[in-house]
Amino acid sequence: MIQRPGALPVAAAVVALVGLGMRAWVASSIPFSGDEALTGLMAKDILRGEPWWLLAGNEYGGTAESFLAAPWLALFPASGVVLRSVSIVLWAVAAVLLGLSARRFADASTAVLAAGTFWLLSWSTISLSMRAYAGYSAGAAAFAGWLLLQIDDVSTAQPERGFPVRRVALGGLAGFAVWQHPLFLAALVPGLLMAAFSHRRDLLRWAPAVGFGIVLGMSPFLVYNLLHSWPSLAEPPTPVSWTYSYRLTNIIFTGLPRVLGLRLGHPTFLELEAPWVGGIWGRGLAVAAGLLVAGAFVVAVRRPGAARLIGVTGLASPFLLALFRNSIRNVDGRHLALFFPFLALLALVIAARAWWPAWRPGALLAATVPVVWALVFSLPGLLLERRHEMPIAALPQVTATLDSEGVRFVRGDHWIVYPLTFSTDERIQGAELTLVRFPRYEAAVASAGSDVAYIFREGSPEGLNLRESLAADPRFRRLEIGAWIVFLPRAVGGR
Repeated sequence: MIQRPGALPVAAAVVALVGLGMRAWVASSIPFSGDEALTGLMAKDILRGEPWWLLAGNEYGGTAESFLAAPWLALFPASGVVLRSVSIVLWAVAAVLLGLSARRFADASTAVLAAGTFWLLSWSTISLSMRAYAGYSAGAAAFAGWLLLQIDDVSTAQPERGFPVRRVALGGLAGFAVWQHPLFLAALVPGLLMAAFSHRRDLLRWAPAVGFGIVLGMSPFLVYNLLHSWPSLAEPPTPVSWTYSYRLTNIIFTGLPRVLGLRLGHPTFLELEAPWVGGIWGRGLAVAAGLLVAGAFVVAVRRPGAARLIGVTGLASPFLLALFRNSIRNVDGRHLALFFPFLALLALVIAARAWWPAWRPGALLAATVPVVWALVFSLPGLLLERRHEMPIAALPQVTATLDSEGVRFVRGDHWIVYPLTFSTDERIQGAELTLVRFPRYEAAVASAGSDVAYIFREGSPEGLNLRESLAADPRFRRLEIGAWIVFLPRAVGGR
């Protein structure tokens, strides 16, 4: 059968447009969160010439999205669309890079099929890809780029002549991914060890170039730690019950199904009771998909070169991820979603070539399979997520109330003060109740004296003593706006 010229690009375009449409649809119903607002506020500081190299208030987490969004926010201040568009574009770059990696193992239509499936993989990945979380989409794109260059490097018999640009670049992308989030070490460590083993005969030429690239890529992370006595090595405290086996169980039985779109992110990210999409059918699909992917990894391990690298990395990475104590915080499957789908889909491409050497999907199949996949693994979860009521949805009413009262400074919950500051283009400035992430806003709020409003989430234990004292203070008026308790100063600016 002769495929019509241009049919495959049309198929890729159809899948790309479906994915963009789904993201726009989801973004229209999911309000801008506190974590996303951090990305925007850091971008504003970058425009002032005060760059953030790690996530504000954290000892880890890259800020690439803030740097990329900064010039656009100079044109469109307070635009959540700009921030989310940066993340979507980076996720699209990651999908293209995955397709190029798949092309190393199979034909062009199979590569388009793999990239399209990643682009429409699940409610988890679609939601993550349009969220403006700092470091996530940039880290995923960097990991996909490293994977592509590493596959070529392992597959190339001839050593690089002259300055080893490719090897420095692949090391740079690996280091850049770690700068964006240390969780990428779970996949990069076994991947780089496998690559080093494949280059054992020329290790003295390979390792310095790759090592130099790694140091270069993660230099902001390294410099910060050198200047601050390595705080990133100390993980935040976690409950004693979060043992290694508990974390690993949670990753396999909660995180992986969430990446696949078969378990929701609510009501909890800690326990195994997260709702299944499709009930018993969802559980069955998860088991079938898990066995298929595990079998594909085993097939990849048994093949030489880059295929073995994919297999070993895919099998080892969940066990290494569980070493991170906070890996249990995978409410939307985010920790695995940033690297595991690349490995799983490439393993499936390798296994498909081994099981059916003559199989070549046509352009129609390359377009329809990802779309049908999305109907099964993405749409049900997205519909349920859209119906989930989020407290931040009341932000417009909170903003209008503060504006009507002339309030320009607030102190309160993380999930409201930063969206409030960003969405008003700093007309209203907010600081958290306890943590100081932005000294600029903390100083502004502290200097406002009695003209500060306080905002608490209903039912939250944060700042409970302060809340009780404000309720008894005649200088403040208590309001309830959605899920928020607002204490307004009765006289702002001496009025």
